[in-house]
Amino acid sequence: MATSLSQDRVDPRRAGVGPFFLALLYGAGLIGATYLVEGSSPLLLAIVTLCGGGVFVAFWRVRFGGRLSYADPGIFFMLVICLYTAIPLLTFEYFDYSFGREADARLYHIALDQALISDVWLLASLAMAGFGSAYLLLRSPRMPRMPRMEELPSGMTGALWITLIVSAAVSVVAYLGRGGTGYADEYLFFRALPVIVIQILNVLSVMFQVSAFGLFAYYFATKRPLAAYMLLAASLAFFMVMTDARTMLVVLAGGFFVLRDHLVKRISPAILAAMVVAGLFLFLMLGFVREGSAWISDAAGRWEFTAIFITALDIQQLYITGSTLDMNLNLLLSDVFRLVPQQFLAFEKVDPAAWYIGNFYPLWAESGSGLAFGMLSEAVLTGGPISGLLRGAALGAGVSLAFNLLTKRASLWRVIVYVWVFITLYQCFRDTTFTLVGRFAFQFAPGLLLVIVLSHLLSIRSRGGASARGHPAAPA
Repeated sequence: MATSLSQDRVDPRRAGVGPFFLALLYGAGLIGATYLVEGSSPLLLAIVTLCGGGVFVAFWRVRFGGRLSYADPGIFFMLVICLYTAIPLLTFEYFDYSFGREADARLYHIALDQALISDVWLLASLAMAGFGSAYLLLRSPRMPRMPRMEELPSGMTGALWITLIVSAAVSVVAYLGRGGTGYADEYLFFRALPVIVIQILNVLSVMFQVSAFGLFAYYFATKRPLAAYMLLAASLAFFMVMTDARTMLVVLAGGFFVLRDHLVKRISPAILAAMVVAGLFLFLMLGFVREGSAWISDAAGRWEFTAIFITALDIQQLYITGSTLDMNLNLLLSDVFRLVPQQFLAFEKVDPAAWYIGNFYPLWAESGSGLAFGMLSEAVLTGGPISGLLRGAALGAGVSLAFNLLTKRASLWRVIVYVWVFITLYQCFRDTTFTLVGRFAFQFAPGLLLVIVLSHLLSIRSRGGASARGHPAAPA
């Protein structure tokens, strides 16, 4: 029997008109509330955002209650929107637009006022309405399932361990090659490498995630949680030494607990909330330690969550002054071009974040600093409010259909893809709306394919060896 904690039966009372009504009510209600309070104080805007997230969870419970876990990608993405929107709003309200020496330097040349803040917040709120409506309407009430152990390839665990070790070994070589320097120097080191080398390193880095997720799922399904916990602890310790970046730590820890929730025992909402708070605290602490700043006083704008919103404020101001005309059309096509390898293009692909920092903060770019772009900045340059709404709706529809496909039948490989999409979904708000398409095509899919091919090769070899042992050669 497939390993799962989901219930695949659909309650007919919640099918058909039910999802449509919930989606329509949520979207229309949040859009109405958004325009009702537009232009208000940051505090009121933050409250509306948090209420929008809370109402989504309430509607989600009506739509899926008991059939999906609270560790759900839709709830997760709503949490992301709340964090990246409410925290900067509350920060602006608390500091009353007055920031200390440790604050983001961009705040000093942005004409920061209530109107500008409200313009950017409007995009976030509409994106929330679009995503929530599409997700409530289209997501099926199924969870990922592991197949029976006898259905797994015999060489699977060997392939997962081999690829994990190879990926880790490459990380060690890269660490020694750059001399174990800090975060900015690490960024500059990798940026200077040839494109093909960067692409290979990206695939190998994501291949570690593929292998780790596969091993976590296998150990949970075979009731060996201690092995999974030991692998997680070793992986986190390894990457804390190898890199100053926090992404791998977040992805591995997040994937681990999602798999534990889905395959072992559902984590209660209260414990989930406590884990989120603790995780956010550790995440921010690691960032401030990396920056070497006074992380309590004058930290506005240095937080991960405020920096993305400040980028959108800056882009909004630049857009108003006409300084972004060279990017407006290119941005519409940036995610399409991402599906084409750079080697096959006659022009340099436009990366929004690189364009932004390279054009407006070249000294930061030269020093190795980086600034994420974000869905809100994309919306500013591609139509404003209607773009924010449509981007949220398109993302909600896309991930819902993807999760519906991934949970359709029991498969280890589908479980791995599901968890990866789940955990990296936050990048769609932080980086660009459809960033997962390019990341999947050029980073995740090649790594997963390597693991699958190696698994089948080892299985063939295993069967061949067993066959040879079972049929010894006849004596001469």
